[in-house]
Amino acid sequence: MATFRIKRFNPEKQPEPYFEEFELDIPDGATLLDCMNEI
Repeated sequence: MATFRIKRFNPEKQPEPYFEEFELDIPDGATLLDCMNEI
């Protein structure tokens, strides 16, 4: 399991950037791109 902390920003919804955390079960051999696609 890994936790990814992603900085997000959407000026139409919130005036300031914010962080959102995602917890994923990562299989052996998964790449960062695989994880980002899962998020």
